[in-house]
Amino acid sequence: MRKFVFLITFLMLSSVFVSAQPISEIFKRMEQHQRALKSLRAEIAVSKFSVRSGGSYAKDGALTILPQKKDAYSVRLDSTKPEEQNFLIVANQYLIYFPASKIAYTGSAADSQKLMFYPFSDLSLKTLKPVYNILYTGEEKIGGTIRTWKLALTPKTPQNFDRIELWIDVNGMPLQWKINETSGDWTTVLLSKLQKNVDLNAAEFRINLPKGTKIIKESSTAAKKIVTQKRRVTSRRKFSRRR
Repeated sequence: MRKFVFLITFLMLSSVFVSAQPISEIFKRMEQHQRALKSLRAEIAVSKFSVRSGGSYAKDGALTILPQKKDAYSVRLDSTKPEEQNFLIVANQYLIYFPASKIAYTGSAADSQKLMFYPFSDLSLKTLKPVYNILYTGEEKIGGTIRTWKLALTPKTPQNFDRIELWIDVNGMPLQWKINETSGDWTTVLLSKLQKNVDLNAAEFRINLPKGTKIIKESSTAAKKIVTQKRRVTSRRKFSRRR
């Protein structure tokens, strides 16, 4: 009986503490976690919705991240579904490679590309508070089991997105985030099977393109059109199968 009363009292006090100062406590844990995170491997699931195509686009794969100073990081995303694709951002340069077609696109990383990895930029309250209205929207469970706190970030000045939603676990790690664009499109990213602070080497952030690969530089508008068309075709196929 005493154990039961103690448990109820503990839960009530925890609830009062979280509801009293949720944002400051969440950001405290996020900042501590971000300082401690030296590297990360994880499984990643990306879901996109396009208003223009009326369909969704989804891909699964493996994520490797090496956080660096300020907003810099090296990232590699190897997708396995719906098609094999390798994506890198290193030193603010991106590379996308499609093995099936032996085509690669390269150039300076755009803000829209880096936005997908937003939680690995500077997430300190000091940095975000001047540029976002920050709202704590409550607790949610990912997969029905993992407890998270949910934050909504609304930019104070016009951007190409309306809102960023973050699902933060009790350790301060963003496990899921959603980018809501002004067009009505949205992107959701979910991480699972996290391996933190593993040994990584520089070779993991290089893609050795096979002989005969067609490389399209960023200056070619055709490159962006082809990537966009690939996504739209996939979206239409998925949408038509649902119907």
